[in-house]
Amino acid sequence: MSKFLLTAAMLFLCGCSTMPLSTMIKLGLMDIDDLANIKPEEIRAKVHIDNSMKIVPGVTKLTLELDADQGIFLYKFDLKLLRTNTIEPQIGWFSESVGKTEYIFSMNDTAIDSFRATQSAAVTKSLNGFTLSVKTRISNIDNYDDDIIFSVYLKIAENQDYFLLFDRAALEVINHD
Repeated sequence: MSKFLLTAAMLFLCGCSTMPLSTMIKLGLMDIDDLANIKPEEIRAKVHIDNSMKIVPGVTKLTLELDADQGIFLYKFDLKLLRTNTIEPQIGWFSESVGKTEYIFSMNDTAIDSFRATQSAAVTKSLNGFTLSVKTRISNIDNYDDDIIFSVYLKIAENQDYFLLFDRAALEVINHD
């Protein structure tokens, strides 16, 4: 049985240590039939990032990589910004967090149509698995010297909650002057 493999664009930077075990188990139980049953209009991606950083919404994409006997096929689907929310700083007994901005994305109409066409094509291939990723770009990074802390969530059905892909992953910023 083909298994649902999930990585994120920043996996090679962050490693699996920031992906919760419950997410790995949930996604490992999904198969190619689950891909065929996804309703692309219900897909949502959510990114939390420190308030001092901003995401460039126009370049945010959901990518789908199909691993088939014929090779690897990569598809990209544009995501549109639905809304942003401000998450206030949290101060607790043992920890504190800085304020964050939450970005919530969905597929645009063209991406929905493309995703459906890809689903139809996928059932004709001899698939070994597939990978979903969320890719985005961060603006105003040039004068930033600290690590960028972010979390990424994905929702693949309206009647399900978001599941956490990466929890407070750190991306090191290296400025070359």
